This record gives sequence, C-alpha cells and structure tokens, in this order.
Amino acid sequence: MSRLVQIETSQEGDISRRKVLHAIALSVTATGFSSLEPIWGQHIHEAVNHEREKDGTYAPQLLTEHEFKTIRHLAELIIPADAKGPSGAEAGAAEFIDLLCSQNDILANIYKDGVSWIDTRMRHICKTSFLRAPETQKTTLLDQFVEAELNIEQHPELSSGVTFFNWMRKMSIDAYYTSKFGIKDIGYMGNDTLSEYTVPQKEIDAMIKKAGLA
Repeated sequence: MSRLVQIETSQEGDISRRKVLHAIALSVTATGFSSLEPIWGQHIHEAVNHEREKDGTYAPQLLTEHEFKTIRHLAELIIPADAKGPSGAEAGAAEFIDLLCSQNDILANIYKDGVSWIDTRMRHICKTSFLRAPETQKTTLLDQFVEAELNIEQHPELSSGVTFFNWMRKMSIDAYYTSKFGIKDIGYMGNDTLSEYTVPQKEIDAMIKKAGLA
C-alpha cells in the first residue's frame, strides 16, 4: 500500500499533501506548456494512488465519466502501447489530469471545454461523440490538429481543438514520463521508490511562489 508523501518543511509546520497538489495544479497554467519537474509529477501520481487506497479504484474527482473516458482514450492514442511499455492511459494520464483539474478551475475549463469541442466536431463529421467514432475518424482528426498547428492561420476552425490537443499531448507526456513506467523507460534514478520521498523546502517555496500562493 502506498504511503503519503513525506514532505520536509520549515518551522511553519507541515504542508499538507493537498496544498502542495493545489500549488502544482496552479503552476501548470501559470507556466503554460513547460513540463513539470519529475518530482512534482511523482507527487501527483502518489496523490492518485492515495485516492485509490479506499477500494482500489479511482473515481474522477472533477471530470464527468464521459469526459474522463474521452481523456483516457485520447491519452491512449497520443501514447499507444508498444514493446517498450504501456499506453498513456495505462500509465495513469487521465487520473493525473483529473486530479490536477480538481485543484485548478482554469485547467478544469480547458479540459471540459476541450472534450465538448472535440465531441461537437466529431458529431459534425460522423454524427457521434469522439469516444464512439470509428478509429479512423479519431486518428484523422488528431492528424488534422498536428497539421493545423504548423499553420493555424489557414485552419482557424480548428484553433480551439489544436489548443486542447496541445494541452492533452503535453500533460499525457508529463504523466507518462513521471509514472513508474516512464521512469523505468528513461532510466531515471532520482528516487529508489515512488511511494516515499521527500521534497526539499526550497522546491515547495518556489512552486508556491510560482503559483501565486505565497
């Protein structure tokens, strides 16, 4: 069973796991598309594991069931399983994203509006939601996002979808490469285990300052 992350603090006392998670979540939108430090990504995965401890399953904290399933499937398409490891979905990208969304209204709106947009677009194409659309239609739409990203002026109708896809891609990669699978893949040796580690106070202070909580 996972244990709560141990956090070194100054004389101000212990900073709760939830407050640190909140600071990380706010920093995600404060810094745009910059990648999370590995130690912060691991903290999010540990928080997900903590939510699972109750009965072994993860219940979405903010996203609806449909939104969560759509994001999980997108993570699977963005990082498919291969001989080197599992998919982004299996690495916990949807849980990672949902937990951060539960702590940041701006991020929550990005994903809620993004799922709504991608469903509306797919219904226009084949009269069903993205999740229920044929696989070829899904991959075609994602390919269109990649192409439009290179020249968005010629594809203004896809701008909202491109923005959502960029967030989805970035956070799926963050989730994967800070999961136990991704750490094994890149050979990261910063921590012997993911279930217990300490976060230096200076890093906590920097994250809280960046998120505007100081």
